[in-house]
Amino acid sequence: MRKTIIFILALFFLFAIFQTSFGKKEKTGKVKGNVFTDKKFGYQLTFLENWKLSTEKEPSLVRATLMKKNYQVDRSTRFGGYEVNIPTIIILADTTSLSLEEFKNALLEESKKIKNLDKYRLKLEFLTNSELLQERETLVDSIPAFILTFKKRYFKTTVDETRGITPEGTEVIVEEFIVGHIVFFKKEKNIFLVHFSCERQFIGPNHREFTNIMNGWEFKD
Repeated sequence: MRKTIIFILALFFLFAIFQTSFGKKEKTGKVKGNVFTDKKFGYQLTFLENWKLSTEKEPSLVRATLMKKNYQVDRSTRFGGYEVNIPTIIILADTTSLSLEEFKNALLEESKKIKNLDKYRLKLEFLTNSELLQERETLVDSIPAFILTFKKRYFKTTVDETRGITPEGTEVIVEEFIVGHIVFFKKEKNIFLVHFSCERQFIGPNHREFTNIMNGWEFKD
């Protein structure tokens, strides 16, 4: 009987250790006010107050996702009242022995040199069925970077009230585009990608806000 009790207590003790060690996973970073800090990859990001940032649980290729809060568009700029996709920024970080340019080219070519290629495909909308419009060089906190501009075609169903014979109008299928960027930069062995997407007709002000957010990126020594 005594041995049974000791055995049960030992199992309970081991279970408690397991729960403490593995039950609660760490987050990819901390958010205080409008500042996100990712200690693992050594950077801090100050983002705009009208954007909401969410973190992931470790381990994670995606470090944070930002979505514009309370996003609304003037009805006069909408086609038939169609609700638009929310402007989104996804921050990814990884390690690689490839140079910045080698990594960029390998990812665009979907090379097996990229160890997490399937995860990148899943998270980066512009990696599949997109058109590369422009590539240029830029800086992120004085670090050399590439910024690639894409557009991606899709079809949506909306209401064209001008064609309808009823007050509700009639549904039609129209072609539209998601546009945005992937920014690539590297510090030491760490590679960073920032994916920004928005509907074509609303890119202007959201692109300016994306630029402001990227200007708030700071590597911490």
